[in-house]
Amino acid sequence: MARYVFITGTGRTATTYLSKYFQANVPGFLSVHEPSRKNKLCSNRFVAGRASEAKMRRVLTAWRRKVDRQMTAAGAEVFFQVDPWVYGFTGLLADVFDAPYVVHLVRHPYTYVSSHLNRIYRDAWISFVKRRLIPYWLLRGDQAGDYTRSQWRKLAHEQQMAWYWVKCNGFIDASAGRLSRFLRVRFEDLFDAEARGLEQMLDFCGIEAIPPQQRKDDIDRNAAAMKFAGVADWPEPLRRDVLETCRPLMQKYGYQE
Repeated sequence: MARYVFITGTGRTATTYLSKYFQANVPGFLSVHEPSRKNKLCSNRFVAGRASEAKMRRVLTAWRRKVDRQMTAAGAEVFFQVDPWVYGFTGLLADVFDAPYVVHLVRHPYTYVSSHLNRIYRDAWISFVKRRLIPYWLLRGDQAGDYTRSQWRKLAHEQQMAWYWVKCNGFIDASAGRLSRFLRVRFEDLFDAEARGLEQMLDFCGIEAIPPQQRKDDIDRNAAAMKFAGVADWPEPLRRDVLETCRPLMQKYGYQE
């Protein structure tokens, strides 16, 4: 019986790395990373209340047919999708896929905020055009009804990304109760000395660890060049505001302030 594994979250949580690692080291897998921009737009629209569950199920059902064709063509037993953009589908995955395994990757908001900002502004002009011209390319607080447009524009970039960290992770948390197979893994645990996060993921998905054909340290982690300062250089009022925004989920995930 085919197995379906989905790894999702806010992004900037080693999704590129994980996709490459499993492609290199686990046989019988069809590993896909961010295959469709449609997933991103649908997720953002749904979380903002601009798409119905019926619409999301139709998109997911069509996608399931495509996935099954890809698995048959590849002779794969396990479909493994590492994709932050499917976060809006989290609670619906079990309605369409057979008992899917869903992994929620989380990252400390202090490092996430600067990493995501540096990534989306790396190609400043292209990113600007997409964010301005493509509705719901990047979910905003005013689109979700949490801020007015004027209030949202007055927030610092770091405050906006802290809001998204809470919105995305909170939505996944709220959807987890609809899944029979759900695991949360911290980004930081993927790269500790014992690789605990990776072992957790393998055990959860029922995958036997094998001698790596490609070492973890040799795989590109898609790090972003620094344009936005890390938390150590934030003004104290900004640090306090981000902390207040993120504190409840930080405590839930075991992160220190």
